Amino acid sequence: MSKKPSAALGAFFVVSLTLLLFLLNGDAKMLTMVWNALGPYVGVIQQMMGYVVIICFGAIAMKSEGIAWRDLGLTKKDLLLASPLFVAFMAGIVLLVWLGGGWSSTFVAVTPGLPLAAVAFSVALVAFAEEYIFRGFVQVGTSRRFGVTSGLLVSAAVFSLVHVPTDLSSFSPSTGLYRIVELLSISAISRFAFGALAFSYMYQLTGNMFVTMFTHAFYDFTLTYLVVAGGTLSIVVLYLFLPYAVILIVYYVLLQGLLGRPVRYVRPTSPGGSSVG
Repeated sequence: MSKKPSAALGAFFVVSLTLLLFLLNGDAKMLTMVWNALGPYVGVIQQMMGYVVIICFGAIAMKSEGIAWRDLGLTKKDLLLASPLFVAFMAGIVLLVWLGGGWSSTFVAVTPGLPLAAVAFSVALVAFAEEYIFRGFVQVGTSRRFGVTSGLLVSAAVFSLVHVPTDLSSFSPSTGLYRIVELLSISAISRFAFGALAFSYMYQLTGNMFVTMFTHAFYDFTLTYLVVAGGTLSIVVLYLFLPYAVILIVYYVLLQGLLGRPVRYVRPTSPGGSSVG
């Protein structure tokens, strides 16, 4: 029988949701004071609170489903096994900055006045929250009930649909309806394919959520904040192959060849059982 969610987790969820609603719909005068005091941090705080609420929802939902952290590939051993990928991505960022002519000419602060530490924290939290929900709750939960293929497709579809509001916010009032539908369709299809290939299948292959979290954070940071990455198609294509190259080396050559450890796949099981083989 599944354990009930803890009272502390539920309280944290309620407090986070209350603070988020205050920042979104609070008293205008109070919000003005908060805005003046925090400046560029207000938007980031709103986003972070939103993702904290999402994480709390996911934790409560997965605890109710009997999905443990070890089932998701979020153990200390998983972190250690994914560390070469993290090192490779850090080296990739350094290389991109060097190719772009230095940090000052490569890095773009989307929110003016936002320091690098705040950017890094924001990217890390978004990557954790989205992978925790899309790969954890959606993919693992769906795979348990309907099989691996359904888990891959549903998680990629949800990943694509959730980003539709972000795409809508980029359109101006003068954009025609036909053009909006066309661009949204292209974006949804590309996000679905990318989500399925770069994240869902990668998680299915390794059973290690740190792998997809590091990959997700790398994509978000480089494509959003580095000019040389966002404007070069060949580098974007390289992003899709770099993680797989590192994963194949780490999981197949090192772990199986040197340590004799088999690759751990995510396999569907009945609710309440382990979802990792």
